[in-house]
Amino acid sequence: MKKLQKILMVATAFMLAACAAEDAENSEEKLLQNDSPVVWIAEDDDSRLYMIGTVPLVPESSAWQTAEVMSALESAETFFFESDTRDSARAEALRLTAELGLYDGGDKLSSYLDDLQIKLLINAAADADVPRGTLENMKPWFAGEILSVAAAESAGLKVDIAPDTVIQEWAKLRVRKTEYLDDVDVRIRDMADLPQETQIEFLSNVMTNYGALGDSMKATALQWEKGKLSDLMRGQTNIYSQLPEADYEALLAKRNARWSKELTAFMEGSGSAIVVVGMPHLLGSDSLQYMLRENGYPVRRHRSKVAADTIEE
Repeated sequence: MKKLQKILMVATAFMLAACAAEDAENSEEKLLQNDSPVVWIAEDDDSRLYMIGTVPLVPESSAWQTAEVMSALESAETFFFESDTRDSARAEALRLTAELGLYDGGDKLSSYLDDLQIKLLINAAADADVPRGTLENMKPWFAGEILSVAAAESAGLKVDIAPDTVIQEWAKLRVRKTEYLDDVDVRIRDMADLPQETQIEFLSNVMTNYGALGDSMKATALQWEKGKLSDLMRGQTNIYSQLPEADYEALLAKRNARWSKELTAFMEGSGSAIVVVGMPHLLGSDSLQYMLRENGYPVRRHRSKVAADTIEE
């Protein structure tokens, strides 16, 4: 039961792109090699906007607080996050997840699955050490998230050392201005509002790939930590990448289009800021940096002074 409660909490953290705060040590070797999460920068005469994409779970050995990341944090006066991850927001996210993610009236998950999918559910529940009866109470999107989190944790990924809330706490301690690009309910409703057949396809993909999913997410976290853009573009794996491709891309594009308006408004003013969002929002032709370029702002990869002379990937 304790394990299941932990998985439920971590799943909610995924919905908020949230993580608990704990410092990770910097690595001199990383600075020399310039292995670092990618940080982008858009700027004009009087505005500077850094952008970093994060992952919600990382290995215990992760050392992502590199010169590139820290120099961007130090320079930013305003911090834009996807959503609020304070305790009150987490409580609301848990309440809404239960409201939108659980069946009522005696309905159950397997009623909507075919025979093969039911077998996959039985096997995935056993592999994840999550009671099948618990999953039966969940709608397909929520069951898929719970199993994905279990796969990630089985691969040694940790929520308590991941970046998003570490950075939120860093900004809070330094009394930096904080803005939220979305309310806490947006991502939850995005998943809950998907058509039933899309939710089932998402769950089926998670169950089918369960044995390899954790290792794939771990590989993505390591590629992110080292800034391996080409690898990430080829096949980054996260919970939502198990959605049908069209739905996955539509969710990202919809949110990015909305966020880019707020970020463009910031650029029309003056000051310095950093955007901290999930990594997929900074990949591909619908990325935030692409939209900012379309709005007339040049975007380049940020390099710290320490690593300015290193070779691009």
